[in-house]
Amino acid sequence: MPPVQPAAEGTAVTYTRTAGLTERYLVQEDGVEQLFELAFPLGSGDLVLTGRVETALIGAPAADGGLAFRQDGAE
Repeated sequence: MPPVQPAAEGTAVTYTRTAGLTERYLVQEDGVEQLFELAFPLGSGDLVLTGRVETALIGAPAADGGLAFRQDGAE
């Protein structure tokens, strides 16, 4: 994807991507939530997002079905 300028509003940062795709980061007390919003269906069938995370943090499944990243020894 080509680079886009972020738009900040309060504790959220939004990147408006191509084809009705918006990427949003919400800063919360317990961490940062990454969201992908589609303005309309992009086709039929399952939607699959593929990405890569590079971090020194330890990743593990979260209770809500997402991923949680924590420092070694942190709860």
